[in-house]
Amino acid sequence: MRDSAGRWLVAANATAGTGFEGATAVARYLPNGSLDTTFGDGGYARPIPTARHPGITTLVELPDGRIVTGSPTETRLAVFDAGGHLVDRVGLDLVGVDSLVGLPDGRIIAAGTFFSQPGLRVVGHIERGAATIEPWDLPAGLPELARATVSVDASGRVYDTLCSRIFNAPRCVVVALTPAGTLDTAYGAGGLLELPVAVGAGSPYCATDVAPDGYLVAACPSIGGGVEVREYGPTGRPEPDFAPASLGALGSLEGYTRVAIEGTGRILVATVEAFSGPSARDTVVHALLPDGSPDVSFGTGGVALAMASGWPAGLRLADTGTLVAFGGTWGATSDWWLSTLVAPAGPAAQVPLASTSRLVPVSPTRVLDTRIGTGVAGTARPSAGATVTLSLASAAPAPLAAVNAVVLNLTATDAAAPGYVTVWPTGGGRPTVSN
Repeated sequence: MRDSAGRWLVAANATAGTGFEGATAVARYLPNGSLDTTFGDGGYARPIPTARHPGITTLVELPDGRIVTGSPTETRLAVFDAGGHLVDRVGLDLVGVDSLVGLPDGRIIAAGTFFSQPGLRVVGHIERGAATIEPWDLPAGLPELARATVSVDASGRVYDTLCSRIFNAPRCVVVALTPAGTLDTAYGAGGLLELPVAVGAGSPYCATDVAPDGYLVAACPSIGGGVEVREYGPTGRPEPDFAPASLGALGSLEGYTRVAIEGTGRILVATVEAFSGPSARDTVVHALLPDGSPDVSFGTGGVALAMASGWPAGLRLADTGTLVAFGGTWGATSDWWLSTLVAPAGPAAQVPLASTSRLVPVSPTRVLDTRIGTGVAGTARPSAGATVTLSLASAAPAPLAAVNAVVLNLTATDAAAPGYVTVWPTGGGRPTVSN
């Protein structure tokens, strides 16, 4: 992940020369790619300083700079200060943690396993080995957990992608929850989105990413190798303007697929393919345009090599548009790698993800009617030159945290004399033209 100062935090097994080979650690790299030796112990921070650790699979930065890590085989979260020093450990009633995501208010959501069943915990106010922990209930009948990934969009909606590897019955489901932790039944089918996983796929795990505006991209394995990429709108329905894309991936290795969405809507997918030779297992990145077609301006015909003889653990986008891919190498002794892709082999500078928007249709809602007092106090006819201030906070049909602009129809009726009406954003100057 990228921290608030633009440095990269990576969790991996430490390699030769670190002094604790084989133990899992968090390494911090400067924006130029060099190891930040001021972090932790010479650039590395370990959850258990005196012993080997079973593996970190997820980490998140708190607003105060502290770093929290989780492991699928650990019941506790490790907490480091901004300098990489272990300061706390917080126990959860989960067997392990697969995914962590931070919320704007400083809390974090932990997705993991509770006695083979998926579980979500909201953790806040971590201090001296204790924390405020709130369990969020998930509906019955979900897959027995093999992998969980949690994401949050700009409205605060939580997406928990759950995948289970059951012989001849693989299943991946996205569970949508409101910011309060209740099932968002307006999404998908009663709050659930079943992703298409081919029966017989060697590694039946779907990779997902969610844009701030609630668009979700899923890359799921198909029979005989390869992955299929699909896009779903904010309601959990397939996006009609997106043509599902089939990408290459070596059979049984589709589970290493990773996805990231750029601010322009372009989709980046990392897979393992025989790119450099017939027997190679390389990490490559595909670029897809918002309609699902290949972006041939990216790399060579829409594909770029990220790491020869390597597998991907994740994709991250900097605000500048630089794509960072990272993962491990194949073999008995796996080394960690981190690769940046920039123009012309990768994306040029892009608008930051959170600053872009799409038009999302909603059911029409009357938010103002001066005749009956809707959206305004009283029923008096506005006088000539009067200004009516309308608050959309309680009347809007969508969470305003996810909205940058609205489309309105305005009608004036029963006027006492000829005139005009002007609409403009609150806080700005009144335009000199009418609507």
